[in-house]
Amino acid sequence: MIRDLKEENARLKKLLEGGNIDPALLKGGGDDDDDADEEALRKQLEENDKNMEEMQKTYEQKLAEAKALAGNSDRIAIFEKAKKTPHLTNINMDPSLSGSIKILLEGDGQKKIGLSDQCDISLKGIGILDEHGTITRAANKFVIERLNDSKILRNGILLSSPSELTHLDRLVFGTSQYYLFVDPAKATAKDPVFTFETAQDEIGRGSGIISKDNNSHLTKEQLQCQAELIDLLPQIEEANAISIALDKKVVFTAIPVSASARGEYDGKVKAYVSVKNFATGLEWLWNKEKFLNRKADMTELYLDFKDDGVINREKFKSYDPFFESPDTPTQIGTAMIFPKTLPYMLPNKTDAKILDLRSNEAGTVQIEILPCNASGKPFTEKEYEEAGSNLIADPKTDLINKPISFLIKIGVANIYNPIYEDIYCSFQIYKEPTLIKTNTIKGTNKPDFKFSKNFTFIATEEILNFLLNKCFYIQIFGEQKHPSPEQYNSKITTKEYFEREKLNSQNNMIGKVSNNIDPESEKLKDELKLSKTKISRLENTVVNLNKILEISGGLPIGANYLQRILYCSNDQDAKKIFDDYSKSKEKFSEYYDNKDGVVVSINGQEFDFGNGKNGKTAVCSIL
Repeated sequence: MIRDLKEENARLKKLLEGGNIDPALLKGGGDDDDDADEEALRKQLEENDKNMEEMQKTYEQKLAEAKALAGNSDRIAIFEKAKKTPHLTNINMDPSLSGSIKILLEGDGQKKIGLSDQCDISLKGIGILDEHGTITRAANKFVIERLNDSKILRNGILLSSPSELTHLDRLVFGTSQYYLFVDPAKATAKDPVFTFETAQDEIGRGSGIISKDNNSHLTKEQLQCQAELIDLLPQIEEANAISIALDKKVVFTAIPVSASARGEYDGKVKAYVSVKNFATGLEWLWNKEKFLNRKADMTELYLDFKDDGVINREKFKSYDPFFESPDTPTQIGTAMIFPKTLPYMLPNKTDAKILDLRSNEAGTVQIEILPCNASGKPFTEKEYEEAGSNLIADPKTDLINKPISFLIKIGVANIYNPIYEDIYCSFQIYKEPTLIKTNTIKGTNKPDFKFSKNFTFIATEEILNFLLNKCFYIQIFGEQKHPSPEQYNSKITTKEYFEREKLNSQNNMIGKVSNNIDPESEKLKDELKLSKTKISRLENTVVNLNKILEISGGLPIGANYLQRILYCSNDQDAKKIFDDYSKSKEKFSEYYDNKDGVVVSINGQEFDFGNGKNGKTAVCSIL
C-alpha cells in the first residue's frame, strides 16, 4: 500500500514538472481549467503524502509493538525458565529493580563473563574487564573464577582462587555489578531475602568496617559513621578503578575521623576520604561531600575519555577532578589542652601532642593557659591573693557568675613530617563564633608562633562545666611542599602500584582509627597535673605555717600574716612574709598571760588586753 502511494506520487510529480496534466489521473475527474487541474493535483499529492505518513507511522508503531511483544515474550520465557534453572539475578539499590535481570546458567561447560560482546555473559560498568571471570558447570556444581586479576567479591570477600558457588551466594563484579546466585533445586520457603543494603553490610564486615561481633556496644554516632563508610565503599572503588584506567597515580581510601582528631566538639565520628598521589607523596583528606562531588566529575571524565581515548569536553581541558594543589591548606592535626586548672586560678603549661586525622601523633606544640587580670596580664602574687586562688575549693560555688580572665599562649611547634611548611594554628573558644588564627610561619616545619591572646568570660554554670570537663582544641594547618617534575612523571603506572601494594583488596579501602593517643588519657594526665599542683601548694602552705609558728615563739600571729601564708606560692614570697612578721614581733619586748589577763610590754610600757581569749585576739590584731 505504501509502495503504491509512492509510485502514484512519483507520476503526479512528473506531470506537474512537465505541465501536461491528464484529468483522468485526478481522482476528482476532469476539469478544463489548467490552473484548477494543477491545484487539484497538488492537493492529491498532499493527501497521498499525509496518507503515507500515517501509514508509515502505523507501521513503525506496529513494528515496535511487535518487537516489544516478542521481547516481553522472551522475558516471560526466561523468567519462567529461571524457576527451574540455576541463574544469576541482579541486586539493585532500587528494590523495585532487584530481580529484574535473570542470567540463565544452562548446560555444562564454561561461561565467560566480561565487558566484551564476545563473552557468554556480557556485563557493563566501571571495573569490568574485557575478560573478567568464568563460571564453570560440571555435575551440577558451579565454580566461579576470576581472570586477569579482576575484582570479584563472593559474600563480601575478595575472590582469590576458584570457589564453588552455593545457593544464594552474593557476587559483586567490578565495582557496581551486584548479583545473587540462585539454585532453584536448593531453594526453600525459608530462604532469606538479600537486598542491596544487606550486601553492602556484608562488604563492610569483609573490609573490617563492621565488627563481626554484635554492634550493640557502638554509639549512635559510630553506627552512623559506619553506615556512611559502607555507602562510600562502592564510590571509592569506582574512583580507584577510574584512576587506574586513566593512570592518574591517585589512591582513595575511606577513613573514620574522630571529633577530637578534627578538633570539633560535636563528639561525632565522621567519614573522610584520603586522597594520596603516590608519585609525589602528597596527601589530602576530603570530607564526604567534597569526595562525592569530585567523584561525579571523575565518572564524567572517564565516560568522555573511554570511547576514543581523547578528552573532548572543554571542561576537563583545564580541570582535573583528581588534582589538588599543594597550596591547599591541609589540617596536619589537632592539639588538646585541658583548662581544668583555670577555675582554680592555676596555670597550665604543656608540650601538647598533635593528633592527626588518623589519630596518630604528628608533632608537638607548646601551649600555655594563664589566669590573668582583665587587661591580659598574668596575675602577680598580690593579684593571686586578691583572687583567692588557694581558697577556691569548689569553683562552681566560689566563681559562679564572676568574671574569669585568662591568657592563651602558643609557642614553638615541631611537625614531624617535613613535607609541611607555611604552618598556622586556628581555634575557637567555647561557643564563640569567631575563629582565631595565628600568623602563618613560612618555610619551616618547626614554627614559633609567639602568639598570645586574653579572654574574659562571666563564669556561668555552663562555662564552668566546660572548663572543668572539656578541652581546648588547637587545629594546626599547613601547605605541602611542591614536588619536583620528576616526581610528577613517575614511571610506575597506577595499575602497577595497586598490584604492588595489593590495594585492590577490599581490606585496604578503609583506614583504621589508631589509639596511639587517647583524649581521655590526656585529660587524666592534666587532671593528675592539677592534683599534683594543688597537693604541692598545700604541702608548701603547711611548711610555711610551721615556720611562722616557730618564728612566733608562742606569740599570737596576726590574721593578715596567716592569709598571706595561705596565698603564698613561692619561697621568695614566703621569706618576705617571715621577715615582715619578725620586724613586727620585735616591737614587743615582753608578753605574758596570767590569771588577771594578757599583758604586753611595748617599748617598756605595759598594756593589759583583758582576760583569756579576748585578750589574745586583741594582741593578734596588733601583730
